[in-house]
Amino acid sequence: MKCDDCFVNVQAQKSKEPACCAWYLDHFIIGGEDVEECPIGKEAEENGG
Repeated sequence: MKCDDCFVNVQAQKSKEPACCAWYLDHFIIGGEDVEECPIGKEAEENGG
């Protein structure tokens, strides 16, 4: 899943406080969109990573 390599998600997972990517919550969990639509993931993909 793209989120595994997402900088925002990696930082959220390292946090000692409960944290989650806001885009993931709003668009994937609540909105039912595909993870492939994440603009951060698309940008990383276009830049080779």
